[in-house]
Amino acid sequence: MTATTPDQFVPDPQVARELGITTKTLRMYDHDRSLNFPPPIKIRNKNYRSRNLLEAWKQDYLARALAQRGDAPRRKKAVA
Repeated sequence: MTATTPDQFVPDPQVARELGITTKTLRMYDHDRSLNFPPPIKIRNKNYRSRNLLEAWKQDYLARALAQRGDAPRRKKAVA
């Protein structure tokens, strides 16, 4: 997403479904500062997340996970 893309607010239950986790795990993510998870936005006593921040977090989390495993994307070798 670019800086000119309008942001959307995503409700926590939808965020949990997208990540394949429970809403309880999502709350635990809020308390684990090392994850740098996007903070909740309270609207009428419900939690929402910024779509732009979520997408940026997903990209960062994937890059860190791949770097930690040493699985940088590689080209396939041509079979001769």
